[in-house]
Amino acid sequence: MVILLLLLAGTASGSSEQCKACHSDIYESWAETDHATTVGDESLGLSCENCHSTTYSDGTTANGVQCERCHEVGPDHLATGAVTEGMIDWSADLCGDCHSGGHAGQYDGWKLSGHARSLEITDPKCRSCHVGQSATMELFNGKTKMPPVDNPQPIDCQTCHDPHGSANQNDLRAPLDEICEKCHTTKDVKLRGEVEHPQAAMYEGSIMDQYGVKCYDCHAYTNRTGYEPKLLGGHTFKPAMASCIDPNCHPDKDIEWSERSVEVAQDAIRDKIEETAALVNAVDAAISNAYPSWDGTAESIATEDANINTAVEKFIEARDKLAFVEGDGSLGFHNRIKAQKMLEEAQELAHESIVLLREEIEVPPVPGEEAETPGFGLVSLLVGFAAVYLLMRKE
Repeated sequence: MVILLLLLAGTASGSSEQCKACHSDIYESWAETDHATTVGDESLGLSCENCHSTTYSDGTTANGVQCERCHEVGPDHLATGAVTEGMIDWSADLCGDCHSGGHAGQYDGWKLSGHARSLEITDPKCRSCHVGQSATMELFNGKTKMPPVDNPQPIDCQTCHDPHGSANQNDLRAPLDEICEKCHTTKDVKLRGEVEHPQAAMYEGSIMDQYGVKCYDCHAYTNRTGYEPKLLGGHTFKPAMASCIDPNCHPDKDIEWSERSVEVAQDAIRDKIEETAALVNAVDAAISNAYPSWDGTAESIATEDANINTAVEKFIEARDKLAFVEGDGSLGFHNRIKAQKMLEEAQELAHESIVLLREEIEVPPVPGEEAETPGFGLVSLLVGFAAVYLLMRKE
């Protein structure tokens, strides 16, 4: 009997009820989540208990995914409040223990996503969106710039979801309609002459936006009915072609129509991007040839020549408009009208820059201009004289 009491006491010592004594706010929030009631009134098989309850392996069953399931609370913490290694785990692997395979494959999908590779970007300016801990604290918890962390994690489950619960759908850290914009917006971040992830700004005002289509409708689509061979979406965040023919969108179409529509739209903008890039790069090269210190990413150039300065300003504006469309990454599908307009404006600015540059420096023909054949003017003049001579002889 004494042994039994000790075992029960040992099990209770790490229970969520005991954590409540010091962490009441977190406990009350957690108690409203699905994690708190994963057992409920149902009878679960042995293969389910490991994820749906916490202490099954000890011979007792505590309902729900309790604190110790994720925090590995030990006796030192219970006795003194000390935070030990392993108590706070930011990795996606922690969630992946349960949220993988079978009917809960979010972890498997996430591993295929760009979010899982966010640490490939190492520029310190990018930590707020590319390091999970920094994103959580800065974008959602209102902290100032976080210093580098010892064990950085990519954008994973805990970046967007609060495991302790929130007032938002699926325990998201921000409303579903807003959470993607936390990172997928320009935020005035410019690196190496590039505009980073401006998807929200590009999408705004598009036809899809006007009809109320949100990021998650395509990029996190989960209606698997009949479309699995063509389905991505979910936590891969890759657009699902099946979303286009959902009953709420184009139910009279098929997958092939969806793919064809995307390809046609993207091909047109892809060609326009290549055309614009060739022109912008030619302007960049002309400036670099005349001013070797110019690296193409500065916002000005060391000269007092008004024409050159204005030309550089126009080039920078053209470069950034092109970078905006390229940085969006959808090849115009997010907003074809805006993408087309921005590329046309970039080309116009590039041509205006060339006109000003030619007032001061030599600029070779750029894409879209016909290169003048050397001596062509003299040849034309001689041909003209010959024609006149022949006419005079006939007369």
